[in-house]
Amino acid sequence: MKKIISLLSLSLIAVALMGCSGAPTPKSEAVDPKPIVDATNEKKPDAAPAPTAPVAKTTSPAKPKVAPPSAPKLVTISNFEFSPSQLTINKGETVKWVNKDSAPHTVTSDAFKSNQLQQNNFYTETFTKPGTYPYHCTFHPSMVGSILVKQ
Repeated sequence: MKKIISLLSLSLIAVALMGCSGAPTPKSEAVDPKPIVDATNEKKPDAAPAPTAPVAKTTSPAKPKVAPPSAPKLVTISNFEFSPSQLTINKGETVKWVNKDSAPHTVTSDAFKSNQLQQNNFYTETFTKPGTYPYHCTFHPSMVGSILVKQ
């Protein structure tokens, strides 16, 4: 008899506590549908979910700031000339050649070679090693230029 009264008291206290919170139980919390059974096989009311402490926000370690890649340095192919014909850049930078002529051109070096560039086509090359890179147009050998790559 004392067990029944204890169980009823616990049930009333649990109902009262749930009613006092004013907030419905969130649907995302799963409650085990099976009743809790003790060693005497007497059914106990479903236990209310234990209150949980708020989760502290964690911050990820600061990421090292990396400079965004710079825009490619531009060489225009116009009037059968590379402009500028000599360009100095830093190691790791990219050069972009754009053909503005109606005639096809190439950008050809011992270290790199573009395909045939039609009007408004472009070619890019990223320079990872310091040095001087002379280049020319295969179709028009008088068209020459160079890229100087600094450390």
